Amino acid sequence: MKKAFLSIITPTYNRADKLHVAFNSLMAQTNKNFQWIIVDDGSSDNTHDVVSDFIKQADFKIIYKTIPHGGKHIATRAAYEHADTEWSLELDSDDEFYCDDTVKHLYKMTQSVSDDFVCLGGCFIDQNDNLFPKINGAHIDFDREKYLEYFCDETGIDMLNAPWLFRTKYAKSVLPPEIHDNLTYYPEAVVNVSRVLKCNNFHMRIFNQPIYRYYVYNTDSVSVNTYKTNANWYFAQGLLNVFYQYNLLNKHPKFTQRHIKKLFNATTKNKNICDVWKTLKSVKQLKYFPKYFAKYLIKQMFSVKRSGKTYVVTILGITIKGKLK
Repeated sequence: MKKAFLSIITPTYNRADKLHVAFNSLMAQTNKNFQWIIVDDGSSDNTHDVVSDFIKQADFKIIYKTIPHGGKHIATRAAYEHADTEWSLELDSDDEFYCDDTVKHLYKMTQSVSDDFVCLGGCFIDQNDNLFPKINGAHIDFDREKYLEYFCDETGIDMLNAPWLFRTKYAKSVLPPEIHDNLTYYPEAVVNVSRVLKCNNFHMRIFNQPIYRYYVYNTDSVSVNTYKTNANWYFAQGLLNVFYQYNLLNKHPKFTQRHIKKLFNATTKNKNICDVWKTLKSVKQLKYFPKYFAKYLIKQMFSVKRSGKTYVVTILGITIKGKLK
């Protein structure tokens, strides 16, 4: 049998009722020169039975491993232990390939670039047929500095929101972190920029080619549920820590201040001002604390909210409601 050129990596947790979406899109591929690596992150549903049925039906190789529940980043690391192909791509358990020729298109992408490119990208299409990122032309190339330039720009970062196809050797050298405050989920932007920063000779090409159909706002999605609870906190804290590690916070002051502001805005009964202080101290950015703390206090003491013709004014904890004429 011809060795596969691509490993498709899917970490999964209690998604027995959704995995068929990805499986059916793989079964439909016109190019079967791939293997599917599924790592079950300690599911308590019938994922094992579902995958066992997949293995009986599939006309491609499926590698299925189970691990104790540790989070998506741990399952992803475990999956790469079994990837022995030149290229690897991560496919979430509730997503699917865009069309029957997706693997065929991926192979053509890999054949069109030099060995300098450690990573390739494409586009998503969501369930409403919206295509992102928006790319002018056939493709756009990035080195490490250009990637950071786009990443630190509020509008440019959208260009980097793309499915990534890695050279497996590179992916194994820049695996997601193992532990981060016992979180079971890492925002993808934090993981991806850390991967880029670990590689001094980073080169990436993003093609104007759909790869995934991406289903968003799933109520049982790990990422969605995380975003409902202190998402901005984890996102900002993760990025500040990564940029501090690579001495980039002072080099990108607007980026730094924007994410410090997010920390203050994300404070709740679970994440308080003391936590903000500790985070800023750990990344040596306490110089910004007085400025944003003052703004935080003002916001807490005085706020105005409007819904239709009703407005609510809060002053020092006292709430006043009224209606516009």
